[in-house]
Amino acid sequence: MVLGVLGILVAGTGAAGGFEPAKSRVDAVDVGKWIELTRWNVRVDDCVVIPDEDAGEPADVLIGVTVVNTWTETQYGFGSHMVRITLPSGELFGARNETFSMRDTERMGDFDPGFERPAQIRAETADYPWPDDTVVIRFGSEVPRDGFILAGSWVTDVWRAEVNVECPVGQR
Repeated sequence: MVLGVLGILVAGTGAAGGFEPAKSRVDAVDVGKWIELTRWNVRVDDCVVIPDEDAGEPADVLIGVTVVNTWTETQYGFGSHMVRITLPSGELFGARNETFSMRDTERMGDFDPGFERPAQIRAETADYPWPDDTVVIRFGSEVPRDGFILAGSWVTDVWRAEVNVECPVGQR
């Protein structure tokens, strides 16, 4: 009898969606507002696309951010797992798709804990020009990866914030 009642409770919980993974809440964040993540605070400041003068060459998408490394150790920049950039063409960067680069725009070094630093995210696209000029940037919170072999690395657990930034044409 106890097993029957337990079976009904488990079936009811499953039918109600109680065993589904928790949905992450992605907040829409305005350009210029701070976003708090696990090991970073980040603010998206601006975006510009720099087309190459040679036809058929990739264009550079340059996203200006201000970051604070809130972790206890120096970090080289955002891991590609915690940022997803969607261009107006639909092309994706980060989050296990095409790669992007991140650099400190003043001193070209890694990001030490506790310092507010201007930085730039650079993605190279061959799909320019676009139908409009809004780039979508999604940021995720991280957790340490479980397991013996990959211990010490980080993985995104939930997407936390999404920023829509205008990305007009600029000059080199």
